[in-house]
Amino acid sequence: KKAQVPTYFGFVECKMTQGGRITERRITDSGIKMYEAIINNDRKARQELLLSAIEKMIFGRNNGGCISSESDIDAPNLIIRCILDTGFCTSKEYAYMVWNLNDNGKKYFKSLAEIISARSRGGIVLPSNIPDYTDWKPILALVRWGFLIKADDEVQKILIHPDVIDQYAERLNKIKVYNVDK
Repeated sequence: KKAQVPTYFGFVECKMTQGGRITERRITDSGIKMYEAIINNDRKARQELLLSAIEKMIFGRNNGGCISSESDIDAPNLIIRCILDTGFCTSKEYAYMVWNLNDNGKKYFKSLAEIISARSRGGIVLPSNIPDYTDWKPILALVRWGFLIKADDEVQKILIHPDVIDQYAERLNKIKVYNVDK
């Protein structure tokens, strides 16, 4: 369990049996750099390593950090796109977007319009019968590692760290929401 998030971002690689069991874990070169950046409290290095992982990794299908996923949605990329397009994203909005795109086959901009509209009515309301997409460990890791930040408000909006926007605006705007686009 502790290796799940680092594996998700490509900082740890796994060897698996045909049955999907993990037999061996090994830290990658980027994982060593990330470890050093964490130990040295080097936020800029962490941000660069995370952006590189977001640009290169396939999240969802065939990712060792979420073996059972068959999704074509790159979840960290989805929240970044939502924040870039609307200014922030909440956990409920994130869950709604993943559900709408993954389970309902809706397009990104259609779901985004629904979220923007719901904000004027007090926020998105999740249907009770949807799967639990509110488990957003990778998003919380992006917050913990200084790539994203939490607003200090009652809604707990998630925003992109201002340093990331200043340094990487062009690269952020090229991020793909669907891993089939990579």
